[in-house]
Formats: sequence, C-alpha cells, structure tokens
Amino acid sequence: MLSAASGFIMFSLAAVISVYFLLNSKLIKETRSLTQLELFMLGTLMFLVGTALIVTVTRISFGVQGLQTSRYKIYSVLLLIIIYTAIIRKIRIEGKSLVITFLIIAGFSFNLLANYRNFSEVVNLRKQLITFPFNWAYDEKLSPSKPTIKLYETPVLFYTNQNIPGLLAASDWNSDIHKTIREDGLELVNTNFEKPSGKDAGAYLLLESSRRTYLVPARQENYPVQSTLKTHSYWAKGFRVNIQKNEFDSGTYHLGLWIQKENGGEIFTLNDSLVVETLHKKTVKTNW
Repeated sequence: MLSAASGFIMFSLAAVISVYFLLNSKLIKETRSLTQLELFMLGTLMFLVGTALIVTVTRISFGVQGLQTSRYKIYSVLLLIIIYTAIIRKIRIEGKSLVITFLIIAGFSFNLLANYRNFSEVVNLRKQLITFPFNWAYDEKLSPSKPTIKLYETPVLFYTNQNIPGLLAASDWNSDIHKTIREDGLELVNTNFEKPSGKDAGAYLLLESSRRTYLVPARQENYPVQSTLKTHSYWAKGFRVNIQKNEFDSGTYHLGLWIQKENGGEIFTLNDSLVVETLHKKTVKTNW
C-alpha cells in the first residue's frame, strides 16, 4: 500500500513538472527556451514515465515479482532525484536552504528504509545464485565435450572443498517443518529456525537421488522495523522453500537440510522424499 501511494505521488509530481515545463516553453507558446538543465529533466522524466508504462503493460502478466525485479528499481531513485532538482530550482532564495535540508533528510530516510527492506532480497538472491554452480556440476548440458572449452568460471564457495556425506548417514532434523504438496511441487515452511551468523549462512534444502544431488536455497524474511528495534535482530525466525518439479530430473529424491554456519556446514535428513516424473522433451535438430 505504501509503495502504491508513493508511486502515485511521484508519478503525479512528475506529470505536473513535465506539464509546467511544456507550458513554459516554445513548444506551446512563445515565451522562452528551456535551459539545458530543464531539457535534461524533461527528457529524463519522459523516459522514466514512458519506460514504467511500457514495463507495466508488457510485464503485468508475470505478476508483482516480475514487475519488481532489481533491474527496474533504479528508476524510482532517478525519478526522486529529478523531482528534487525541479523543486529546488523553483524555490525562492530565502527558503531554499530549509527545503534542501528537508529533502536531504527525506532522501536519506528513503534510502535507509529501502536498503533495510531490500537487504533480505539481496541475501536471498545470492543464496539462489550460489546454488547454481552446485547444480550445474551435475548437468550434462553444461559439461562441454571438449576440455578446451570453458563455459564459466566456478567461484570458490562454501561447499567447494567440503565432503558432502549422503543423507542416509545424516542425523535427523529436530525441528518441525510444515509440508504443503502441490501438483507442480511442494512448499516447506519452518517457523523457529534462527539464521546463524557468517557469510552465506542459513538453510539450504538438499534433494538426493541415486543419480544426482540438488541444492535449493531456503528463503528467510526480515522483521519489520518496529520488531527489529524491539528484538535487536534483523532476521525473522523460520524459512520457506518452494520447489517446482519441472526444475529437476526424473527420480525419487530424499530430502535433507544443509545448515551453513560461520565455521562450516552440517547436514540433516528430513526422512521424507519427493518423486519427480517429468515428460521427455522433444529434441530439435540444430546446427550448433
């Protein structure tokens, strides 16, 4: 709700500023030519609002998550900068310092809250990205037939030099996990797991079959600001894992958890399994 209201206010201000520039330029009436800064601000506003409209129309079918991906978030900051600049230019000299002070405080507060809110998204995205090399190691399509061909440089991650024991030899997980089975996959939810400290620390789901192993990140959410001030903790308890069956090869997978801490990882079994039956896709003959 706050995001929608802020977006509406910013969009309205951008529209008012753009109309003001147009009405006071030679494009509408013979008054004066716009300065280079005014032309730059007008062009930037038209670009931002136009791009936002195009993105909304073309990506609305992807849902809220598709609209709020990180590559579009810079537009909000650019829009604020242009609105700040336009407002400051039209303020009289005697009141300019007070307004500038207010805008600096407002901008600092906005960026502080934005970073607080999006830090969890950055961490969860990193957890997702660092599982890709683990899963690609088993993917035949990404294993080049010629040893001289190198498709990607595998980074050194927390699991690079660790010996991963099988789930059958792991100890049982002693915390409750609620499982919701769907036709296309399943969801696992825990409500009392506390995120350990350390780089890339947290919970990861292991799926192990007779042929291969997958590593899936468990998503963790942050507390609201008021809860963080009370508990002095950023991360809320618990985690959530969503599994889509079409992302895995066919087989019966034993489920487990990899709990990564600052000084290493530990594996637990969930004493549960997931059966994946995927349809064989038709291959199309290509010349590459």
